[in-house]
Amino acid sequence: MKSRLLALCLLTLLLANERAQAQETTDAATRAVPGEPIEIIVRGSKKPDTFESTKAAGEVSEREIRSSAPSSLADALRGNAGVSVQQTTPGQGTIYVRGFAGRELVLYVDGVRFNTAIFRSPNNAQYGLLDPYAVHSAEVIRGPSSVLHGSDALGGAVMLHSPLPPFADAPETNVRLFQSVTSNGLGSVSRVSAQHQQDRWAAQLGVTYARAGDVVPGENARSPDPDSYAGLRRQAGQSYVPVFTREQRGTGFERLSTDAAFRWLASPQTEVVLRGQLSERPELVRYDEITPRFAPVPSKPARASSAYTDMLRAMTSAAVVHRPRESFFQEALVQIAWQRLSDQLSRRNMNESCSDGSSASSCATGVFQLAPASTVSRERTRSDSLSARSELRFLRKDKQRGAILGVEAIHDRIFSQNEVVTPATGEVAAGESRYPNGSTMTQAGVFGQLEAELVPGFRAHVGARGALFSLSIAPRQGAPAAQGAEGIRSTLWDGSGSAGVSWEMTDGFRWVANAGRGVRSPNIEDFAGAGTRAGGRFQIPNRDLEPEHTHSADLGFKVFRELVRGETFLFFSRFTDAVGLATTSVNGQSTAPDGSQYVQSKNVNRLDVYGIESDLRVGREKKGGVFARAVALQYDESDDPTATASERVRTPAYLVLGTWLWPVPRLRLEVFAHGRAPMRRLGRVSDNRIPPTGTDGFVTLHARGAYLLHPDFTLRVGLDNITNRLAVEHGSGFYLPGFSATASLEGRFAL
Repeated sequence: MKSRLLALCLLTLLLANERAQAQETTDAATRAVPGEPIEIIVRGSKKPDTFESTKAAGEVSEREIRSSAPSSLADALRGNAGVSVQQTTPGQGTIYVRGFAGRELVLYVDGVRFNTAIFRSPNNAQYGLLDPYAVHSAEVIRGPSSVLHGSDALGGAVMLHSPLPPFADAPETNVRLFQSVTSNGLGSVSRVSAQHQQDRWAAQLGVTYARAGDVVPGENARSPDPDSYAGLRRQAGQSYVPVFTREQRGTGFERLSTDAAFRWLASPQTEVVLRGQLSERPELVRYDEITPRFAPVPSKPARASSAYTDMLRAMTSAAVVHRPRESFFQEALVQIAWQRLSDQLSRRNMNESCSDGSSASSCATGVFQLAPASTVSRERTRSDSLSARSELRFLRKDKQRGAILGVEAIHDRIFSQNEVVTPATGEVAAGESRYPNGSTMTQAGVFGQLEAELVPGFRAHVGARGALFSLSIAPRQGAPAAQGAEGIRSTLWDGSGSAGVSWEMTDGFRWVANAGRGVRSPNIEDFAGAGTRAGGRFQIPNRDLEPEHTHSADLGFKVFRELVRGETFLFFSRFTDAVGLATTSVNGQSTAPDGSQYVQSKNVNRLDVYGIESDLRVGREKKGGVFARAVALQYDESDDPTATASERVRTPAYLVLGTWLWPVPRLRLEVFAHGRAPMRRLGRVSDNRIPPTGTDGFVTLHARGAYLLHPDFTLRVGLDNITNRLAVEHGSGFYLPGFSATASLEGRFAL
């Protein structure tokens, strides 16, 4: 404890924050990137777009991201207005916005859709391939956003923007270095990026390598060693006793990412932007599967080993924007892009048997033992998506009227293959793939949004989208008819809309109200899911699925004054036609030959979510002040009588309270507390990631600071969970890190 207090004292003496503007790219076109689906702001102002927008939206800057030393994108957004996080292992995580996550929340990277046709709800390991250190800014749009952003934007949209080099009057080359070291889990992040700028073209190349060791929880808590379960024995009614260690073994990770951008001014009115991104992770362990964690006694891990390996994300895009000097439109934009997400999920079950070798269900000796299964399942999955988007943007010279008209199309093809390996003999046999190989999903949309200032200070917007979804689920070779042997073809039509008003009743204070309808087409994961599922269930495909919808409304205010900045919203969302698992029958039988209950995906759930979210700062940015961020949600869920137990993880309320101070011009300090309320209302009562009695609340204390060593060099230090509390996010399969210290150095060089 004394060491932590000493570290906190040193922090207040030695740290500072860089000048916010000097350390970030300020080129205006970084936000107006060709092809990125952003809304039109109809009135010019020096206030930020998040204030001028008629929607509930928040932005996280590059400086804020790097100051928090995140291990994943979810960590970078944790605790921001309206955002909650759930993780199954460090280095990846699920982002919740107003209670929606996974396939209910769309994510774009530089205007390229990240969501694929096999996204699940809520956790998707592919989030772990996103490099938070290659993000220039992240925008979180809260509320249905399907008009501009298409399917999946039921709860909102997350827009990531990577750095885009500016043009320069004279040739210029800059190199930027970033190095950080973190004590828990012990690791580091290294990033180097280079920019070359000229008057007609500019280019950038960046490389990030991140490595973290196993996480050590707070309060000296001990965690089971996953490798110690094999060979354990227990008496009937007793629990297995594994080896316990300080660290949560299996929570370390490694990630290598590269990003590149090329920008060419083809003419004074036409600009071309080329981008490429590549990210790899050799392994992402499913820690929640290799330890029982919160499962009731007696307990054992579901798997002897479980990990995603050979994870890869590759993306390339080309975008063109034309801004004519005199025309009926302001901008014309076209973007085409290709993205690949691939991984291999390797699993080896942990089997329980009787000590005499007989089945555990008929054990005469009363002594049970654990042993890894004799086979390992290796499931390879790949998504290849091709997208095209075109927009016309209109803005009157007086900036009192603006509009967007656009079309887009996305085609996603899925490769899925499974093999079963016997390690003892090296034998390899074909297994049943998770998805029928070669299945495709195509979606296309036509959309428009109009925004106008009707009278001074009073603004309104209205938008609509018509969408077509076409799915082709390939036949499963050798499978019974009920399990998809014939394949599925489905064509669905749907639409979404939005409307909103805002009134700036006084300079810097705006009332805002919005309403919208979001849509999500069922994807290949929904249509094609088949086979054994947890809880004694056997899933069969359903060709009659329909799109899901949300109908939402919010009311709030935004303020951007000299001493007060931020926003507060009340919101309500009704999630109808939600896809969930429901009981069914095959040939008149409700159970499979092995006794498992037949289930299939159906539109059987309805969920009402309502709550409040707030993000307020009081004080002078360059002197000091206080800030608060909070969100509280209430869930009312009703299901069809055939629906099985709900699988939705609810997000508990949280509150962040803090203060910042500039003791000297080069020194910025920040101290804040992050509190989570307990969650006793359970969604998945049999989930080992949730304690049987619910998740306890917690309060953790954090400190940030940075020192501007030189106009081009910044030293940052952060202390997290200073009081070393034992904390776990609801629905996460591991404890958050205990006390941790991070130091980083960032510098720029002109060559």
